[in-house]
Amino acid sequence: MKIVLMAVALLVFPLAVSAMGSEPHEDNTCAYPAEANQQVYKATGKIKSIAEDHMSLRIFHDPIPELKWPAMNMAFDVIDHDLTHPLEVGDTVRFEFIQKEGKQIITKISK
Repeated sequence: MKIVLMAVALLVFPLAVSAMGSEPHEDNTCAYPAEANQQVYKATGKIKSIAEDHMSLRIFHDPIPELKWPAMNMAFDVIDHDLTHPLEVGDTVRFEFIQKEGKQIITKISK
């Protein structure tokens, strides 16, 4: 029985560690994996404001052809507030986002 439990632990532990999210990369970007079937959109823009709680940004983004969106100023939620801490108003950023429950949620962002 102990051998079976140990074998299960050895199989499950790497999966649990990989599911914990990712750390900031060397270029100070943070990324969190989207769900496997989730469409990820890439965009660039300029930060206009950062929410006090760091859970959303207002970005004037360039056109996003995949969504037929023109350049516009809009709010984006972030999947984790740690994504916004290295950012400042006025920064030009590259970011990735998903759409979920009527919201645009940034999963990766870098200056």
